[in-house]
Amino acid sequence: MNFVKIKPLEAFHFLRQKKIPKIVEKEYCLLSDSFFDIGIAYFQDRKPVRKTYFPLGYQKEEREKFSLIEIVDKKESILIRSRIGKEVSAEQVDLHFLGAKLKKHSRFYTSFSVEPEFLDYSFENYIDSAFSLLHFHFEAFAGYDPFQSMAIVADPSGNLSNAYQEGLELFQFLKKILPDLQLSFISSSLNCEEFESILSRCSVVHFSGHIEKKGIQIGKEFYHPAFSQKKLPSLLYLNGCTLYPDILQGFIERSPQNMIYSRVNLEDQLGSLTLLKYFYLGLFSGYRIGDIAKKTLDFRKTRLYGWMTNRFNFQQA
Repeated sequence: MNFVKIKPLEAFHFLRQKKIPKIVEKEYCLLSDSFFDIGIAYFQDRKPVRKTYFPLGYQKEEREKFSLIEIVDKKESILIRSRIGKEVSAEQVDLHFLGAKLKKHSRFYTSFSVEPEFLDYSFENYIDSAFSLLHFHFEAFAGYDPFQSMAIVADPSGNLSNAYQEGLELFQFLKKILPDLQLSFISSSLNCEEFESILSRCSVVHFSGHIEKKGIQIGKEFYHPAFSQKKLPSLLYLNGCTLYPDILQGFIERSPQNMIYSRVNLEDQLGSLTLLKYFYLGLFSGYRIGDIAKKTLDFRKTRLYGWMTNRFNFQQA
C-alpha cells in the first residue's frame, strides 16, 4: 500500500471540513499526517474507502500494550502494584530502586497512580520510549462534555511580553483556521471570581503567564484552585512555571479531566509557537492527546494529567 503524506493543516481540513486532498495514486493508498505520522484514511481510485485512525511506525502489539502502575508509600519501603494486560503483580521496593522498576514495567502507554507525596517525583527521567501520565490517587474521567468555547488567557499580570505574544499568536492562528470557534482572548487583569468563571464555562482554557507558590498570577491577585470546587475545563493548559504541590493537589481534588502543566521554572521566553500550534491543530483534528503530546511536548519540563488514549472531539454543541 502506498503512503501519501500530507501537511498537518491539510489533514485538519480533511478531518474537520471534509476537504479531500489531491490524490495521485490510482490503486489503494493510505493518507497520513506528515508531522504526527498518523494514518487517517484509505483511498482507492482517488475516492475515500475507509476512514481510520492510528499512529504509524509502531507494531500493533506494541500499540496495544497498556500498563497501570500504582505506587503507595509504606514508611520504610514503597508498594508498587503493576498491571500489564491481565497480569497483575505487587512488590515492595526501596525508593532508590523505584526508577529502575518503573523503567522495567513501563510500556508504550503507561498510567501512573500515585499518592500525593510523590507529586514532585521525576517519573519522566526513568521512562525512555514509553509515554506516560499521572493519575495520582484516582483515575481521571473517561468521557468529555460537548465543546462550548475556548479561552486564551495571556499575561493578565501585564509584565511578561513573550507570554502575551504567545497567547496572541495562538488566538490569531486558531481564529484563522476555525473562524466559527467560540474563542476569546483575555489579557486584562482578572480577579479570582472572573478567572473561576472562565474555568467553569469554557471547554478549553490556555493560560500563558506567571505561576508561583501563591498561585496563578491573574493580575494583582493570585488564583489558587482551593478557591472553588466548581467544574474545571475539559482541558486546562497551564504554560507557566512549575505547579507547587499544594496548587497541583488543589486542582487534583477538583477532579480535572485533562491538565498540562510545567514541572520546572521558566523564563519569559517565546517558546516554539509552531509546536504549540501543532498541539491545538492535532487537538481539533480529533487525534488522541497522547499522540499529540508525544510530538509536541518536552516531558523533561512538562507533565500531563488525564487519559492520553482518548481522542478530543471538541465539536461545537
